[in-house]
Amino acid sequence: MSLVSQREAASTLGISQAMLSKMLKRCEALSETAIDSNGNRKRKREGKFNSMDEALLFWFKQAPAMNAPLNRGVLKVKAKNFAQGLGISDFVASDGWLSRWKERNGIVYKKLQGEKQDCDVAGAENWLKLKWPPVLQKYDPQNIFNLNETALYYRATPDHCLIFKNSEATAGKKMKDQLTVLLLCNMTGLKKIKPLVLGKSRIPRCFNGVKNLPVNYAINSKAWMTSTLFADFL
Repeated sequence: MSLVSQREAASTLGISQAMLSKMLKRCEALSETAIDSNGNRKRKREGKFNSMDEALLFWFKQAPAMNAPLNRGVLKVKAKNFAQGLGISDFVASDGWLSRWKERNGIVYKKLQGEKQDCDVAGAENWLKLKWPPVLQKYDPQNIFNLNETALYYRATPDHCLIFKNSEATAGKKMKDQLTVLLLCNMTGLKKIKPLVLGKSRIPRCFNGVKNLPVNYAINSKAWMTSTLFADFL
């Protein structure tokens, strides 16, 4: 079958060429709309800054290959960069714009699946009921201290990320670079001991030019607490 021009088609249909042109554009727009799970046609909504929105969506689709969880802050900064590169001067990366962009593209905020840690809740409750009261009676609250040791994974990525609604939120290998921080405070909260931070490097680069630290700093080959370091701290 040979192709005919719009003018010939319009003449055959008995309508104007302008009307036919509008109908063809309407058909093209309808073909780009989505169909939901119930077979209903959904209106395709576009943002004010289409070129920037499309560039951001393309970049967002490449993010899983980078193993970099994305959050609101990262998307806003990237959107501003794209807008600047495209010469868009009146763009504002507001919460409202981001919410509409996510809704248009079916993007939601999910928690990344990782390892789950179990704790002995029953044992802790039993200790508080049976062991703690007798100890509490022997000392004044200002002389009762609580000490906690925690690992600070300073290169770890967030536990939540933005992702397409029907996609699985999986994380890549997490960075395990860490510092160990020891925190000590009395029961009244009036006496806080300067924290102890354990690192691997004797003089880290970030200490260059720093004369006074707000913490005590010590070193260990694995940035872990040892009995000798703990005794010195006490």
